[in-house]
Amino acid sequence: MKIYRLPSQPKASTGGAFGRRTAVVMALTILGTLGIGTTVYLHFHLHNDGQHDIHSAAKRVVELAQAPGCPPVKPCPGCPPERPAVECPACPTAVQAVASTSTSSCPECPPCKSHRGVVASTAAARAEEGTPCPAADAEYVHPCAKKTAEIRAKYTKGISPHLLRRSRARHGNTARLRHFLTKLESGKGVNVAVFGGSITKAHGVTRDEGWAFQFGEMLNTEFPTAEGKPRHNVVNMAVHGANICYLEKRLKIMLDFLETKHNMPQPDAIFLEYAVNDYEGQDDRTQLFFIEDVFFDGFQEIATCAEGIVRGLYEKFPHIFLLFAEFKTAIEKRQTAQFLHMAVAQHYDVPVISYADAVLLPFFHQVAKLHPESFSVDPSLGADALVDLPFGCSPDYQCHPYKLEGFPCRELCKLYKGSQAQPCLNLPPGHKPCFMQLFVADEVHPSWLGHKFMTDLVTDLVVTELEAQCRKEEVHGDYMPNDGLMATPAALHGRANFLLVNETQMVSPKNVPDLQPIAASRAWKLMAERYDKYGWMSVADTPGELIEFGVDLPVGKCYAIYLGVLRSYEGMGKYLVRVTDHSNNDKKTEQILDGQWAPHISVWSEDKVTSDDNANPDCSGKCTVSVYTLKKVEGRTGNKVKILTLSVRECLRAL
Repeated sequence: MKIYRLPSQPKASTGGAFGRRTAVVMALTILGTLGIGTTVYLHFHLHNDGQHDIHSAAKRVVELAQAPGCPPVKPCPGCPPERPAVECPACPTAVQAVASTSTSSCPECPPCKSHRGVVASTAAARAEEGTPCPAADAEYVHPCAKKTAEIRAKYTKGISPHLLRRSRARHGNTARLRHFLTKLESGKGVNVAVFGGSITKAHGVTRDEGWAFQFGEMLNTEFPTAEGKPRHNVVNMAVHGANICYLEKRLKIMLDFLETKHNMPQPDAIFLEYAVNDYEGQDDRTQLFFIEDVFFDGFQEIATCAEGIVRGLYEKFPHIFLLFAEFKTAIEKRQTAQFLHMAVAQHYDVPVISYADAVLLPFFHQVAKLHPESFSVDPSLGADALVDLPFGCSPDYQCHPYKLEGFPCRELCKLYKGSQAQPCLNLPPGHKPCFMQLFVADEVHPSWLGHKFMTDLVTDLVVTELEAQCRKEEVHGDYMPNDGLMATPAALHGRANFLLVNETQMVSPKNVPDLQPIAASRAWKLMAERYDKYGWMSVADTPGELIEFGVDLPVGKCYAIYLGVLRSYEGMGKYLVRVTDHSNNDKKTEQILDGQWAPHISVWSEDKVTSDDNANPDCSGKCTVSVYTLKKVEGRTGNKVKILTLSVRECLRAL
């Protein structure tokens, strides 16, 4: 017997390889014992996170050799070596066996077409049922692959196997996903909570077009619950402008709200969408490949908040399926916080689905073909200039199946430069404007199509693992590391233990206390500009406008105070924050903060206005937080200061 190891992906860590090698040796030994003199081609596929599929490869080799009516196997002509397949020439349909998770086909070898075992499945799979190879005019579909094929057939145009692979930024440990799938298949209703910012809130599209709602509809359509059982329940808990630190401080509040308002005491899955808002506007940080660049103060806080949420949820719900869902804006140079979430995901083995990696890549490739100033289509490019939708240009503004009032399909130039920009008004001779489908409201929020893409990407993770579970592919058990990544487990627990969270109206669930000042000048008013974004706001150009909030907690401890504010790119002002500790001789702590930054994005931002110094606390029980407006900065269009929340926790001894 001849053994060949076909080219594969780079080797991963060899940890735990002894057992996998043993499985292959045992398989080859069995072949030898059976007296099967054949040439065996093995392809050892490596997942994104380095996990081998060797057990499955060995099992399929043995099964293939034993398949009824099948003589020795040989390479399938026309199949590329990185997607190897073998055929059974005696079978009329030349049935194939694939030891990888390939989703590509072999054009020169029609019988080799494969969609991860969906079509023209293996002779080994047929052997499992004890039946001969299929007839010449039949295409065999493995029972485990039928549901996968049915759902994938409904994906949005443009979702290719390549993009599906790219979306798996981190495969992660799917043992917890299998707990979710077991309940899903049992006919019981599953409970899913989706947390995020305005993207998940479905800003710019209708509620029914948002990816969270669409995912719930998919579950109820494709996996209906048993008669008399409640439907699958997907609750959208997103908040405009919120980042992951917002959720960390309110996690207990949010979980209580899920239980009391939505009858969800124990979620089966929680999805986290914060990649855009978590970047904190750090667009000037261009070198992100070294630890000193990545984990400077702002990013360190974001990564620590993400870890606090993941660890806290795993401690409370050991079998919950967690997922990071990562979006990106239409501005290519604007980074996202996906790399911060990935650090936490790697430490806790959490799956990551990246819309940024899968969908924005072809989008930016199309943008690169356009005129660099007007983003218009050059007629000299010929028919290739207008690439097929969904990633290419539409000939007119009507990209949506129906016109969504206020949000028509956007001309790309105006999306980037504004409607009155000179390059958008005066196109080069012969050029045509490019209307894009993926972004409608602005360059940050995806259109109905973008939301549908994300639904498909998350769905594919679910159905792929469902098929793997049906095939009895091995997974490791639930995993919880003993040590923390950014902080000790004790410190992470303390960070999430907020004693006081007061917010302005209509920001969080109604069981959160309203933020009420103890004193305020006439310039400060509780206002909502749009989208129910209420806050205590001053727009006065004059300095010295004062608003004060009280903190009244048990005396003798150290408390860390956070002030949540709006940060935006225009019309914002600077302000002074003073904390007076009445329990410690009216000790005062001051800092000057700025509500304006350069990035073209408006997000929720929380500033820590006292230290974690237990030896010399800035607030030890009874304190006043005073906010004073400062003089309008020359050249700015306004002097707005907007306060959204005040939250307090006990100080931590070490992070």
